[in-house]
Amino acid sequence: MVGNFGGICRLMAMTGPLLLGIFGVATAQGSYGIEYGTGRVICTDDADSQLDQTGDDYAASRAWDAYVLGEDDPCANELTDLDKGVWKQSRPFAGADEAGRSAKFRIYVLHDAYNWVSGSATEIEKDGQPVSPASIFSAPNFNARFCSANAAFGMGTSSSDGATAANNATAKKRTETVSTALTFVRDACEEGRVPIVFGVNLGEHAERVACDDGSDCTPPLADQRRLIIIATDDLAVDTNLAQALSSGLREQDVFKSLGVDRYSLFDVNSY
Repeated sequence: MVGNFGGICRLMAMTGPLLLGIFGVATAQGSYGIEYGTGRVICTDDADSQLDQTGDDYAASRAWDAYVLGEDDPCANELTDLDKGVWKQSRPFAGADEAGRSAKFRIYVLHDAYNWVSGSATEIEKDGQPVSPASIFSAPNFNARFCSANAAFGMGTSSSDGATAANNATAKKRTETVSTALTFVRDACEEGRVPIVFGVNLGEHAERVACDDGSDCTPPLADQRRLIIIATDDLAVDTNLAQALSSGLREQDVFKSLGVDRYSLFDVNSY
């Protein structure tokens, strides 16, 4: 049932601040640096990333980086596989509400081979063949991460073919399908933290976008019908999660690479 989002989304923090500590040298994707004015550890794209990555010194340094930075490693891959590639998860990213209260999120997206069946709000396909939604949402690694979250957002999307009103309505129904599926997963979680479930209707994908070289950067229609979930497990007291998520997503290159910043809506409800 849809409820009052503003009242429900203000949650108590469950975890403490993250200790970054000392860090090492170059990684495969870049090298570590400190962002001026904030003191944050960031990944840079300078000449240090060309250092020899085969020696013992590099291996020892990289192991220390992983130990200290853990999942917050800013030079880690944007998306990593879960459940043998059924799901992909992003690195944690932060957002803040209008009062400056912060929350940390992860994006979970089904592999490229999966998407919504065209025109359907209940059926999912893999490489054009129907698959059981139950098998997707019961995937063990995804399930464990969902059950350890404070909250999760099921996102509904629609491709741009057809009338806008109909596409937005389909995306809303897909939001309800995903969010309802997440409530069933939540009911099976072990005692302890029980995630609150929200739905985000992203609406239809926007019109075609030109690349820097003038070519068409709009993803194929199937890629516009991705199944995406976002979870949070580290947040400040009384954070407005809708505001924090919206602000955090604007800064995420991985979210943009999925084309999700090109959708027409951002309507949030709780379930």
